[in-house]
Amino acid sequence: MPARLNPYNIMKKNFLAYGIVFLSLCCIIDLNLRWSALVFTAIAILLFWQQRDEKTPLPPVSLLLLANVLGYPIVAVVPDMYDELRQGLNPYMIEFALLWAVRGFAAFACAYVAADAFARRFHQQRHLGWKDAEKLAYARYICHAMGIFSITAWVAKEHFFGFGLTFITGRATFDITSAESSFAQVLELLINLRNPFFFMLGVMHLRRLDDRFMRLLAVGIGGGILFEIVTIGSKGAIIFWLVLAALVIACTVQRLSLKQLFIGGFMLLTVYMSFLTITEYRDIMHDRNRRGEDVFDISVQAESFSEAFLASLPFSEKRAQRRTTVSEQDILSRISSGLFSFGHILYFTGGHPPYEHAWEAFLIPLYSIAPRALLDKPVFFNAGRFGLEYFHTSTAISVSTLGAFYHAWGYIGIVTGMALIGGMTAFLIRRVLSRTTALNSAVFMVTTIMSLVNVGSSFWGVVVELCRLAVILSGLYMLYPVVKRIRHGHQAETMLVVYRAEDGL
Repeated sequence: MPARLNPYNIMKKNFLAYGIVFLSLCCIIDLNLRWSALVFTAIAILLFWQQRDEKTPLPPVSLLLLANVLGYPIVAVVPDMYDELRQGLNPYMIEFALLWAVRGFAAFACAYVAADAFARRFHQQRHLGWKDAEKLAYARYICHAMGIFSITAWVAKEHFFGFGLTFITGRATFDITSAESSFAQVLELLINLRNPFFFMLGVMHLRRLDDRFMRLLAVGIGGGILFEIVTIGSKGAIIFWLVLAALVIACTVQRLSLKQLFIGGFMLLTVYMSFLTITEYRDIMHDRNRRGEDVFDISVQAESFSEAFLASLPFSEKRAQRRTTVSEQDILSRISSGLFSFGHILYFTGGHPPYEHAWEAFLIPLYSIAPRALLDKPVFFNAGRFGLEYFHTSTAISVSTLGAFYHAWGYIGIVTGMALIGGMTAFLIRRVLSRTTALNSAVFMVTTIMSLVNVGSSFWGVVVELCRLAVILSGLYMLYPVVKRIRHGHQAETMLVVYRAEDGL
């Protein structure tokens, strides 16, 4: 009997779903800090087991669950690890922020369970998947296009804007309110196509369906990523690719093994090494900048990164020359920025939501595709504005998903917004798991998860990116018949030449 029809599995899923709903109802009352953390963690655990079955031992939603648990309730579990962050925020505001965080997460979990049940019933029909030659050809075409666009946009951005060292200059490469930002954001969108490209490449490679051109594109994009890591010095550029690899594993592996455990351990080690290396690299670059060296010279950046990497290796002789120290508190405080970012927004607004651009938020699909030079678009509350308006610094401060909903729609917006995220994410994940060749859903799913796994990101940015991706995918879909006709014409011409050669003509 198939797993989805197994009465035991159905009973288990229903029991866990009822448990999620019950705990969510408990969030109606005012919970203290520890109870909020307990309920938050319990809902995450129940949702993980509710989604886990024989075909998905590591459900893709587990990445979001882990990110939210590390971003919010862990602060109450290990409070001693956050002494520095706690000193800058009222304890009552921390408790109040976690209360609304668990309410929003409860809405996310309930909507996820409901949408997943609907999507399972909606996708019960049988699909050929990768056995359909036409779907396989279209999947390769989309992957080729995304890889080409990503490389081309990366080269164009490097030529026109360069890669600014924001930790040195303290400012972004371009002003988001300027007319040229539309061009820069288009390039950034095309560069980020490498996320779904690598996801599709990983899925197809595990099924041995990739081709040589896709692998060549992967080498080119990988070289650009390595260049960014060395020159910019971004921990996120390293960690996000580990998250992408984990997402590929979650969507393809049907049974966990010792190999996956070793891979997971290697990922954790890489995260720790990224904090050690990048922290040391930035300190070296700051020191060289104070001494008057040209820190924008690639050779200087490469030499500094190599020095930082060698000083971060456990058994390296260079480790004794290390300038900085990275503790577990430093790592956890960076990962758990969601609660403190949200708490700061509550503190600076006095707990009274500004309701800024509440109605304009419904026009985001229009704003996302209209150039700023043609339309005077509102600037939604973002990390740059947060730093300038409340901390009086050009450094970007995380807004958090909850903070963006609160700033525009108030407390009701936190619940409804998180429910919207839960329902949308569940439908996309279930569609990808049920139909492996659902390319559009795969692109949207990867973009959504890769954005929301950072609890400091704003959902408005996710919506903007999804709308723009929809335009790109629609254009590629309409262009496919032309490309297909050109390819078939070239193949027919090649076959005709071979045929004539064999006849001696």
